Amino acid sequence: MAQTLSLLTTAVVVAVLTTAVVLTWLTLTRSARAVAQDRMTRAVTQLATVSATGVHSGSARYAAVGKDPAVRRALASPNSVATARDSAAVATALARLTAPTDSGLPVELWTADGRRVAYVGNDVRDTFALNVRGENGGLAPHFRPGLDSVTPQDSLQLGQLYDAGHHTFFWLAMPVLERGRPLGYILQQRRIATNPQTERTVRELSGDSVTGYYRNVDGTQWTTFGGVPTGPPIFATRDSAVRSRPASGRVIFAEDRVAGTPLVLSMEVPETSVLAGPRATVRRLGLLSIVLTFLGALLAWLAGRRVARPLVLLTDAARSVAQGDYAARVPASGNHEVASLAASFNGMAEQIGESRLDLERREEELRALADAIPQLAWMADRSGSIFWFNQRWYEYAGRSDSESFDTRWSTAHDPAAFGDVARRWHTSVRSGEPFEMETRLRRTDGEYRWFLTRVAPVRDRDGHVARWFGTSTDIQALREARDAAESANRAKSDFLAAMSHELRTPLNAIGGYAELIEMEIRGPITAEQRRDVARIRDAQQHLLGLIGGVLDLSRIESGRVNYDLDNVGLAPVLVAVEALVAPQAASKQQVLDVQPCDPGIVVIADREKLRQILLNLLSNAVRHTPTGSSITLVAKRVSADMAEITVCDTGPGIPVEMHESVFEPFVQLDRSLTHLKEGVGLGLAISRDLARGMGGELSVVGSPDQGACFTLALPTGLLDETTNLATTMETSTKLRPPSAPRE
Repeated sequence: MAQTLSLLTTAVVVAVLTTAVVLTWLTLTRSARAVAQDRMTRAVTQLATVSATGVHSGSARYAAVGKDPAVRRALASPNSVATARDSAAVATALARLTAPTDSGLPVELWTADGRRVAYVGNDVRDTFALNVRGENGGLAPHFRPGLDSVTPQDSLQLGQLYDAGHHTFFWLAMPVLERGRPLGYILQQRRIATNPQTERTVRELSGDSVTGYYRNVDGTQWTTFGGVPTGPPIFATRDSAVRSRPASGRVIFAEDRVAGTPLVLSMEVPETSVLAGPRATVRRLGLLSIVLTFLGALLAWLAGRRVARPLVLLTDAARSVAQGDYAARVPASGNHEVASLAASFNGMAEQIGESRLDLERREEELRALADAIPQLAWMADRSGSIFWFNQRWYEYAGRSDSESFDTRWSTAHDPAAFGDVARRWHTSVRSGEPFEMETRLRRTDGEYRWFLTRVAPVRDRDGHVARWFGTSTDIQALREARDAAESANRAKSDFLAAMSHELRTPLNAIGGYAELIEMEIRGPITAEQRRDVARIRDAQQHLLGLIGGVLDLSRIESGRVNYDLDNVGLAPVLVAVEALVAPQAASKQQVLDVQPCDPGIVVIADREKLRQILLNLLSNAVRHTPTGSSITLVAKRVSADMAEITVCDTGPGIPVEMHESVFEPFVQLDRSLTHLKEGVGLGLAISRDLARGMGGELSVVGSPDQGACFTLALPTGLLDETTNLATTMETSTKLRPPSAPRE
């Protein structure tokens, strides 16, 4: 942490100082360029103004020479032949225009038609003849370099620059006018040379590193202030003030035209010279930044060690606690915050140690309890890996220290069924839901016994699974008892079926003989005998009904009942059932209220079995309801896929604790409550089995003082053009193949 803190602090210092140096460099360079550009622009403007003023002030000297009588006589002479005295006077007049620094540069007098009359200085031969515009604007046949633009006007005119012999020259031209018409021209050749005053002025205005240039307006000739021909600079960027010269690199550039002349004055300074000052400043700042960075890193390292030392001690102590050394403590020294943190850590470590001891004690108690229970117990971590078995497990499955816990658990299962066990176990681990399954486990002697395995997740305070606790209970005896009970039940059903068939034969014979007696085939009978025969036949029919119920129950329990499921309209079924039960209700002066049913309610059911259920419910209501009471039959749709038919009476009702037992076979209520006179208690049991076989349910609600309500719930069917006839009970529309019960 000390290293990280020192590195972080050093990085921050470096970043801040680097940013400051970069910003300083950018600011200084921008300012230096701007200052240099401003000084250059002002210097160029001033020098151009001075140059233009010098040219303008020199016009008076040339005008005075042009007014000299000898000069005019020489120009006015038809053949331009002057006397010796005039020639001397012309030469004297022209000599007044020369300066000591001209070094023999010529001053010439030319006529308007292009003839040289006189000259002083070097004789420039016809190679450089005069070329001026004539009075009519046409050019004369000869020329002087740079004087092709001279026009007849009363001012001094400069020609363009040209080079000859590594020097740069230009011509001055002053027209000599007579009544506005040119008599001739005074021409003087001048050379660009070093001017100490100009150099001093440039240094004062722009500095020692500035270089000055003259050039023609059209850019055909470039020369330094010293007269050395040179080339033009190259544009370096889009900024016209920054150019590049091969010998100097990037330069700051400025220029201005000399008014009234074909010349442009330019100045430039190398960018390296302009940026020398900012570069030195930034270099000094960089050295200072390095020193500050070193000092900052040293201070950060010292401070980091001071701050990190207590944290190192806390980290070591925390690592010791994590490894099980709960006696680890931190010295409570240092400033207030560190001492408070150390004291808090020591208290936490003490509490963790106590909690760990308590947890280990509870763990031992849990394992002792798990060893004491008769079940096989085991525990797994949150990922489903087993890490502990109780003693009962080892006693049953044996101990193998060479195998892992998961291997011991898997090899104890029946190999044929372990794939399904493992799949369901991993599903429970992923979902966090409890696991329950009956499976066979191998005993140490190789025998497999049936166990009920239940595994429950143990969750932490946040609701996440921390571990799994499982038990396996031996249910071999229960399964054997269940198999025996199922065998006994099948034997009972077979016995009832056989007995019912055996009883139906003599009962049918009794009914047949009673009918023969009643028909007086054996001879006449008295009225008392006829009543006795009728009682015999009633008893025979009652016994046949009881036997039929037993047979129906036997078929249902053995699964031999087929269901012919159709889309059945409820409205016509209720009307038909009402017609069958109405006479029974009328005999007891009871009110049978069959409420109108929506013709659109269609259920999926076996029509005959539905009729049988409703007849059982209504017949029970008639029998169990006192004289003068009422019975209600209503059908309604309770959801998009379920409809209910309810039969309610105002009789004594059924106790709540018997709401389920009344659907068991051969169960009847106390006759003092229900006033039952007949039956063996099979109607409701058969009705519920039939309802469930059709995918529905039969239930009861009510209390002893509020009557009983039986509700038959069935899935709804479809009512369309193909099923509409089902509501009239004219044609059966099949939903699925016969004998295919709804799951």
